[in-house]
Amino acid sequence: MSARLIVIASSPSSTACASRIAWPRWVQPRVAVLIPAYNEETVIVRTIRSSAQLRLHNLHIIVIDDGSLDRTGK
Repeated sequence: MSARLIVIASSPSSTACASRIAWPRWVQPRVAVLIPAYNEETVIVRTIRSSAQLRLHNLHIIVIDDGSLDRTGK
């Protein structure tokens, strides 16, 4: 459980910082946002949309559904 909290806590701050930097056109940093999801049906859509609003060209959003019992995957 603590590993999940570290990923969630560190990802938004580092990617948000990367989105505010004025990168030269030839530099396009690759950023992957990992979203662990277990029974997150009520907030998963909002989390994905929030991550998608980062202004980065090479952004990859990866949702990891580790056996949710609700409709997180749908």
